This record gives sequence, structure tokens and C-alpha cells, in this order.
Amino acid sequence: MKNVIEWIKKLNKNKKFKLIISLGMVIISALLQVYILQVFMTPCDLISGGFTGIALFMNKALKLIHIDFSTSLGILLLNIPAALLCVKGISKRFVFLSSVQFTLVSLLLQSLEFKPFFDDMVLNILFGGVLWGFSISLALRAGGSTGGTDFIAQYVSNKIHKGIWDYVFYFNCVMYVCYGFMFGWIHAGYSIIFQFLSTKTISSLYQRYEQMTIEFTTSHPQKVIDAFMLSCR
Repeated sequence: MKNVIEWIKKLNKNKKFKLIISLGMVIISALLQVYILQVFMTPCDLISGGFTGIALFMNKALKLIHIDFSTSLGILLLNIPAALLCVKGISKRFVFLSSVQFTLVSLLLQSLEFKPFFDDMVLNILFGGVLWGFSISLALRAGGSTGGTDFIAQYVSNKIHKGIWDYVFYFNCVMYVCYGFMFGWIHAGYSIIFQFLSTKTISSLYQRYEQMTIEFTTSHPQKVIDAFMLSCR
């Protein structure tokens, strides 16, 4: 048993093993988002927040003038510039995993097809919103994100050491207002509820910046500070 525990500890310290686990989580996150988009969101004309929501909005808006704009293409066009801009301000590993996630979502939207599960709009919103938040949390826990505003949120959070997911929600509300003007307030309202559930799920599952107080009593404060800062690198 002791040998097994030591083996697991060694695996956890192995960077290649950790990267493989992270990639697996990112892939699951992408698959889950494609499933949610097709099963819960599309039947109810919902849009998500962030760049994926903007891509969905663009797809619907351009259809009004008979232009077929692919949501998959929109996801790539919006996320790639953000990834390139943030690559110097955020770790390369984070940008890599995030890029894998949104690229997979874009590709899988074109190759996979899932049928709606519920006929009831409320059930679609409840299950879809919570699962959407879970899919984003999964990518974040893997050390990446789902791209878009996640890039921005992670960049700012790294700077101020505080989660800003509630502010991301408020920003998304502006987009929903525009969506309501164009496609009806009922769909915008349901989309806001969907995003609210998603945001609360993320806040519950991803608490990297949750604050705690640690008190040390020592006659060698500088040594303790140096050791603590070294462990955080």
C-alpha cells in the first residue's frame, strides 16, 4: 500500500502525466459544451455568455440578412486573436489548453449531432445552465479555460488575485439586452437565467481565489516568508 501511495505521489509530480490529465479534462469539457449547445440551448434559442455567445448571436443575426455564418467559424475568429494577445500575460500552458478546448468545440460542432433531450424550456435552462458552468469549471480546474472572456477573466484574476465571474455575468447581460431587442425578450430573459446558473456553478466549483487567513508566530519571520513564497511559485 505504501508503494502505491508513493507511486501516485510521483505521478502527481510528473509534468507529462499532469498535462495528459489536463488534456483529458479539456476534451471532456469541449464534448460537454457541444452536447449542451445542441441538446439544451439550440431548441430554446438560448445564447451563452462570452465569445461563444457572441458567435451564436452573430449566426442568428446574419441569418436575418440571409448570410450563413458558421458558429464554429465565429468561435475561432473571436478566440484566436484573444489567445495571441494574452499569451504573454498568461502562462503558455493555460493558453495552450484553452486553445485546445475552443478549437475542439468548433470542430465537434461540425462533426457531432445530438438530439434534444427535454421538450420543456425550464428543464433545458436548469440542466443546461448548471452543466455549462460545470464544463467551464472543468476546463479551469485543468489549468485552462474555454477561451473568450475566460482569457480576460483569468488574466485579470491573476493580477488582482480575486475571481471576477460576477462581473463577467454583468458584462454578458449587455449582450443579452441587444439579443432581446433583436430576437425577443423572452429568449433574452431565459438566456440570462441560463448564464446566471452557469456563473453560480463556476463560483461554487472553482474557488482558486478564495481568501483564507494563516497566522504564524515565529522569531524568524523572514525565513517563513521566504519559504512560503517559494512554495507558491
